[in-house]
Amino acid sequence: MIHNLKAWGLALCAVFAFGALSASAASAAQDVFTSPVTDTFVTGTQIGVGVFGTRSKAGKIECASGTYTGTFTGTTAFQVELTPSYTGCKIGPANATVTDNGCKYVLTGTTDAYTSTSGVAEGEDATVRLNCEDKAGNAIVVDGPLGCVITFTDTHPANTAVNQNLLGARYDNELDAVSKWDVKATVTVDKITYTSNGPCQSLGFTATDSDGFMTKNITLKAYSDAAHTTQVNLTVS
Repeated sequence: MIHNLKAWGLALCAVFAFGALSASAASAAQDVFTSPVTDTFVTGTQIGVGVFGTRSKAGKIECASGTYTGTFTGTTAFQVELTPSYTGCKIGPANATVTDNGCKYVLTGTTDAYTSTSGVAEGEDATVRLNCEDKAGNAIVVDGPLGCVITFTDTHPANTAVNQNLLGARYDNELDAVSKWDVKATVTVDKITYTSNGPCQSLGFTATDSDGFMTKNITLKAYSDAAHTTQVNLTVS
């Protein structure tokens, strides 16, 4: 059973009984994540290929798999921060390594006024951003072929979205194979500042720009323990 909800906004609501989730789109300006435990350990698993790229050039990094981990305290949360880890990455046919250095994806339930490109009406998508806390050395770094190094950075204050926005997303509450609710999330963060060195520019990247983007589909599951052995329900609405 899949429940299509309005926004990328992370919110999970157990106000409805799990067996009777409404099929209508959520209309609140801010959604919440909900779990039945006071300390929730979240793990996201990438579905398919995750992409890093640039809007103005052909440069693109594709990662075959990725995991995203985070926690929240209390049975509800208006935002969740997820630390990424990637494997199986390539620039074209060549292998690449993507390293996270202190950056997190911040999924919130707050809607914004940006125009959607994935079927969510303007003003009804929720904000998502890359937050590297504006600290020196914090960045997502890609080491590619021929000495290519690309650095995706965060250039705005931690709690605002000055230069980044979500291009529209959807949360799906879904009952999984072990009869627990998880969340399918579609994520695209746009307008990310990046720099690249000379070898990368021959692969389709500019020296520096603010049109970097990341897009991926993720399944989010919740657990009641840090070892991730006891799964609990996770919903958003």
